[in-house]
Amino acid sequence: LVPGAVTVALRPEAIRLSRGAAGTTTLEGTVTHRIFLGSAAEYSVAVDGLGDLLVTAERHSQSQNDLVAPGERVAISFDPGQTHIFPA
Repeated sequence: LVPGAVTVALRPEAIRLSRGAAGTTTLEGTVTHRIFLGSAAEYSVAVDGLGDLLVTAERHSQSQNDLVAPGERVAISFDPGQTHIFPA
């Protein structure tokens, strides 16, 4: 393994988004855009130091309460095994 900069790729649907503060294995960000897709919603989340992440979240109910609004702070997490690493 050669040390150096890398690019980490992750599918939008592999990222989990939740309301509340970030824990030790999550990142925290602010939702900047939301696109309603029926059974899912697509979010753009601004994470300090990383930039914008695209997150596709399945809706668990048909209630408007399960949609996160732009401006809300959220915690995002993912399984490290789902990442793809490329040399930068």
